[in-house]
Amino acid sequence: MTNISDFQKAVCTIRGQGMACTVENFEGRMQVATIEGDGVTGGFATNVKALLMTDDELGVIRELLSFMACGYERTTFDYHCCDANEIIKKIDDLLGVPKEQ
Repeated sequence: MTNISDFQKAVCTIRGQGMACTVENFEGRMQVATIEGDGVTGGFATNVKALLMTDDELGVIRELLSFMACGYERTTFDYHCCDANEIIKKIDDLLGVPKEQ
């Protein structure tokens, strides 16, 4: 009897739903699956930490970083510094930064 990993189970389930799911193998036993289907794109991996962000959150990061980047000018002025609070919490959670009391 062969033991099938959770990663392989997920790939099989996705393929069973009729979506394309390609798998790449990298050094350090990391596997990356890329999913493409009708209205669905995404992926997942083994042996890595990941952080999901929306396009809006990435836009906030881009705008905040543009203040300090000498090679890029701001293109919008829609974001306020408080918009970064939830993103900072996500990053802190991922990195294991202790919460302030």
